[in-house]
Amino acid sequence: TVVDVLPAEGISLQGASLSPQQVDGREVTFAVGSLASGESRQIEIHVAVDQSFVGVLHNTSEVQGNETETRYDNNADDEQTVVEALPASLGGHVYVDANDNGVYEAGETPIGDVVITLNGTDILGNSVERTTTTDRRGAYRFHDLMPGTYNVVQTHPTQYRDGKDAIGDNGDGIATLADGLVAIDTNDADDHDADALGGIILAGGANGVDYNFGELAGHVGPNKNDLSQPLAW
Repeated sequence: TVVDVLPAEGISLQGASLSPQQVDGREVTFAVGSLASGESRQIEIHVAVDQSFVGVLHNTSEVQGNETETRYDNNADDEQTVVEALPASLGGHVYVDANDNGVYEAGETPIGDVVITLNGTDILGNSVERTTTTDRRGAYRFHDLMPGTYNVVQTHPTQYRDGKDAIGDNGDGIATLADGLVAIDTNDADDHDADALGGIILAGGANGVDYNFGELAGHVGPNKNDLSQPLAW
């Protein structure tokens, strides 16, 4: 008889090469039957790892027979498997929206050296905060992100009037709330909206694109953006 104890979390049993005699929670029991001296038998157990799981899977197995035991140190074994999440990324552009339609189109002027801040929580519950600046093409991207839920905040470039911000695609190619929301402006004293996109859910290996900040040409005076202000989604 073989008793396999599956990991406590992170997987679901899909099947096995030998039909189990019994499945009791995480314990899967197999009746191997009679074996001649020196004979061996292999059993494959198939599991699916949860998409959100990251960590160590710990599996144990034990064999029993009805003969008298002469050794007790070779009846059990355990195996640990490390599951790592595929890194995700998130990016977009800052640009002059010439026709003020909220879409970054060919021929529109990119804006470089704009500070972009990413914050949020990964699937392990860790707080994440990173900062970057747009390049000469107006592009920014945050690489090597753990799957999680993130917000992107722009420090408004002072020499431009505020335009339209746009939610992109979180990498699954489907338009849902998981792509995020444009933050509601809660500061009536400034001269632009919240300049923030939030609630962006990234899965492992996802590449979020087109989280864009559109601006309008024309000087508007001192920058009044205060990132300490609360954001509403």
